Amino acid sequence: MSKELVMRTIHISDTHLQPLSRRRNSDKLEFLLRRALDEGFDHLAITGDLTNNADLEGLRALRDILRGHGLLRSDRTTVVPGNHDIFGTVKGVSDLLRFPLLCAAVNVGDRLRRLRDVLGDLFEGATFLSPDRPFPFVKTVQGVSFIGLNSNAAYSKITNLFASQGGIKTEDLDGIGRLLESQGLSSRPKILLAHHGPPKNGRGRGRDREGLLQRLRELGVGAVLHGHIHEMTGGRRDGIVIANAGASVDNGETDVFHFNEVVYDGRLGLFRVSLRRVARPAEQTSGLSGRLTARWKAGNKLQTVCEGG
Repeated sequence: MSKELVMRTIHISDTHLQPLSRRRNSDKLEFLLRRALDEGFDHLAITGDLTNNADLEGLRALRDILRGHGLLRSDRTTVVPGNHDIFGTVKGVSDLLRFPLLCAAVNVGDRLRRLRDVLGDLFEGATFLSPDRPFPFVKTVQGVSFIGLNSNAAYSKITNLFASQGGIKTEDLDGIGRLLESQGLSSRPKILLAHHGPPKNGRGRGRDREGLLQRLRELGVGAVLHGHIHEMTGGRRDGIVIANAGASVDNGETDVFHFNEVVYDGRLGLFRVSLRRVARPAEQTSGLSGRLTARWKAGNKLQTVCEGG
């Protein structure tokens, strides 16, 4: 692989498409993709909650939007599922008691295969652990290997009553390790995509986090991209870039959009991440779109620097 490789990945998440009742999200996604395409990028990563209510309409809406922008191609886009793509959402207060029963009845395998079938073009050239399991998978684009996981935890009335919990599973990483070795990809730069990010410190989870980061380093993962929490964050933990794009589209703002820009620089052999904010012209009172660049210093203290967009 050439040391001159520079690959720019645009990372978004939590689009929550639901054409009939959340049309605004589709419009915002269209605008965001047009803006990103105007600037130019190599690959698009969407880390789950593609749909709001685990329905075919939402998946088809995403498929049509990607096709309309020339992005319904495996070499251009990679997606992974979120909890809304498997279990859907609570529709109102009256649904609170019924929703856990609906979650318990969901066939997770069927929902994952449906996602793969509707968005099948995005999985061309991918390698799977098993033919009937769409996740985890590995695919390589322009010399960078993308690892796609289903990070959703199984439904449990004790530990996952509303089916929103999840995390990166050790057994998936073990399987990915075998895939990477069998495909001769161990030395490639790697980006891991999951809806749920690594656990944060606190509440007794520090050991879990350190163990996971160690396993990711052993696999040679240079960047972990995720969503789920509706905020935009980016930085580096123990040498691994970790970025959340949960507030890309479904962020409570009408005309403001966000994405993470993840760049692999082959000359330096590392990833870097920048947090980007884009506004529609009517909202741009200064005439500029801001660019937030995340820089980590000693002690993992985040510094944000605003640059002209």
